[in-house]
Amino acid sequence: MGVLSESIIASFEVESEKRRGFSVTGLHPCPFGTYINYHNLAPRDFDAHSRMLMDDGHWQERKVIHYLRQAGFGLKYVEPEQMTVHVGKARVPGHPDGLIVVASKEDMLEVKAMSLNRFTLHRQSGVDSFPGYKVQIHSYMSSEELRGKVDGCHFLTIHKDSCRPYDYFYPANFSYIDPIIEAMDEIILGGWIPDKKLNPLCGKCGHAQFCWGAWILDLSKMDVKSETESVEKWGQGRMYRNLGKYLNEEAREELRESLGDKNLLFADGETLNVEVKRSIKREFSFSREKFVKVFGASRLPEVLEEETSEQIRIREV
Repeated sequence: MGVLSESIIASFEVESEKRRGFSVTGLHPCPFGTYINYHNLAPRDFDAHSRMLMDDGHWQERKVIHYLRQAGFGLKYVEPEQMTVHVGKARVPGHPDGLIVVASKEDMLEVKAMSLNRFTLHRQSGVDSFPGYKVQIHSYMSSEELRGKVDGCHFLTIHKDSCRPYDYFYPANFSYIDPIIEAMDEIILGGWIPDKKLNPLCGKCGHAQFCWGAWILDLSKMDVKSETESVEKWGQGRMYRNLGKYLNEEAREELRESLGDKNLLFADGETLNVEVKRSIKREFSFSREKFVKVFGASRLPEVLEEETSEQIRIREV
């Protein structure tokens, strides 16, 4: 490693900053998790590389703010003028990434830079896969400053390596967040010590080892069954599908050559006859690029509709 690399790493090898006061980022869906964070019972010591990764994430999030402005969106209270909100009776402070105007409606904005695994997980399962983020954005929306003034949060993630963005609008859900905030107030203002309770969140929580002395594997969406007939059927189907695709493509090329410059061909086989017909198909499509040039990128959400579908993938293991 060269002197420049060594120097960069050395600049991040500093003592952990003095612990700042408890903020919204320490709020946890599990009351005991909030208790641990409030009393700093499981402090994390970041090495130089971890600090560099977090710093890189902050730079990428700033870059996304630039992209949003470039696309023509109206933004308020973004870095370096982030607003401070206060949550619960304890008035725990937090700093949302800002407010954004989409289709003439002002709502909250939160930006996260993610690795490939986390980016893919958000695209597949949404914010439910990130309990900490879910609590964070809903806490902001329930704050003194924003409750009743925003309907939801535009949660925008960017893949760190490819710069691909992905966003989803999460409506405010007070029935979810209010009990969590009430538990936080009891811990801070009432001195409450919650009981440890093993629950599905333990598989997604960094405190699992602190609570139970071991990491917990999240098996809530995993199952193992003996399905001999179905598995064999799937295997045979895959074999016939691959063979059929190969034969179909090979025959298509041969018939295309036989068609030549004609537009119609009748071909006889031993068990069936086929018609080979050339046609020119014209279609009209929606061009995002042309729309943006004519009307601006900030108006694109007015004409886009999101569709969701379930996808089941099967692979041999």
